[in-house]
Amino acid sequence: RKQAEVELREKEVQYRTLANSGMALIWTAGTDKLCNYFNEPWLKFTGRTLEQEIGNGWAEGVHPDDFDNCLKTYLTAFDKHEKFEMEYRLRHISGEYKWINDIGTPNYNSNGEFIGYIGHCFDITERKLVEESLRESEEQYKAVSEYSNNAICIVNEQAKIEWINSQMMNISGYTAEQILGVDSFVALLAPESIEFV
Repeated sequence: RKQAEVELREKEVQYRTLANSGMALIWTAGTDKLCNYFNEPWLKFTGRTLEQEIGNGWAEGVHPDDFDNCLKTYLTAFDKHEKFEMEYRLRHISGEYKWINDIGTPNYNSNGEFIGYIGHCFDITERKLVEESLRESEEQYKAVSEYSNNAICIVNEQAKIEWINSQMMNISGYTAEQILGVDSFVALLAPESIEFV
């Protein structure tokens, strides 16, 4: 028994070392849905102590606009013992909110009994800033294109038309509803002109 206890303690030390050595923010929760562990990267990220974070304390750092969806996603998955993935803003030690991607996975013991969840999170703030910048650039492009004398359309990766300017409707004679989602602008051309495409 003593040997088993020593081995168990050793495995716990190894787990803690592994959990604290990476960049992932790791948490665990018991069957009561309350968080009972946060690794050192999480605590460094939030600037809070383990005592402040355990239970529901971690939720104090979630952005108010994201809280309801965060809680709903967590509780719904927990009740079904399903894996979940969500993005929300968490208060950083700097005082600003940063975007994180949180992936929670049901945790089972060696007997196959559900014992809660283990989750790992990654800071995705840079990615979100790039996405926002791209969105703003696209909106600016669309605004400028609206005043162009040229017919302009945006085609996605599947070659479906997803945006057109007014001049495209004027020249083609089609409405936006008729054009958007069309597999290819070739389908909009007059039959006699297709051979030139």
